[in-house]
Amino acid sequence: MKLKNGMRALSLLLVMALLGAMFVPAVSALENEKSLDIKEVVLNLNSVKDSFNANNNIDEFYKENEAHYKFLVKNLGEASAKKVIEQEYNRINSVDAVKSQKSTEMVQIDNDNVYIWKWISGGTNTNDIKGPNNVIFYNRERSEIATELKNTGDWERAYGWTEYSIRGSDQNTMSWVQSAGSDAHGYAQLQDGDYFGSRYHLVLFEGYTDSNEGAWCFGNCHYEYWDTDDLNHYLYSNSCDTARNHLYSSILSNNLPLESKYNVNLNNAYPSTGASGIGYLFKME
Repeated sequence: MKLKNGMRALSLLLVMALLGAMFVPAVSALENEKSLDIKEVVLNLNSVKDSFNANNNIDEFYKENEAHYKFLVKNLGEASAKKVIEQEYNRINSVDAVKSQKSTEMVQIDNDNVYIWKWISGGTNTNDIKGPNNVIFYNRERSEIATELKNTGDWERAYGWTEYSIRGSDQNTMSWVQSAGSDAHGYAQLQDGDYFGSRYHLVLFEGYTDSNEGAWCFGNCHYEYWDTDDLNHYLYSNSCDTARNHLYSSILSNNLPLESKYNVNLNNAYPSTGASGIGYLFKME
């Protein structure tokens, strides 16, 4: 996720102002909307289980993103596809190794057995913060909510980079989880729009199914466009908040079985991604 500077990005602000009026969700549709509390938790990085050890070398990165790479080859040709994948690999591996304060920021949701890292990463490296988590689903596994969204006809399988986050049911069960942009089932990443145009891009991670809380999943939703000169995606202004609102609007307009929508102050504002730090928790029926 990148926010592009310059005249092109500035001109998009006017477009977004007009689009914003089109995609504002009917926020009064649920009378029981309210805010949920969170508890800040400091993550012990040494206790986080890592079964991926992602992005060790360029060959592994190609393998991890194989379907995405083939999609790029088909549409751009081999030379351009290699340029795209290698510039992302180089970006991930050029991240400053110095631990930042953000790298250990976790939250517990409403005193539930639901713990998530505030951020998403391009690898199992907490220094590579690509953006904030801003959506959570209760009473749904990732495959279930992905299937419901795809069945609306608005959302479809998306190609994208494999992303990572951290979750658990308590501070002793924290582990890295993956959202594979090459997932053949289309459960991990979805889009409403077009890869080589503009799209709402939803990156989903599996939660930690718990006997008390049941199934849940979480992730990031952002609004981006493809730049044909740079061969890269860039974020629109207010990308994450706009996409989060669009997802809510899509759930309502397609009559998905939503019991409640809660505002959750995840305290992960990220101006470069257009994120206010307020996430939405969708409690499904």
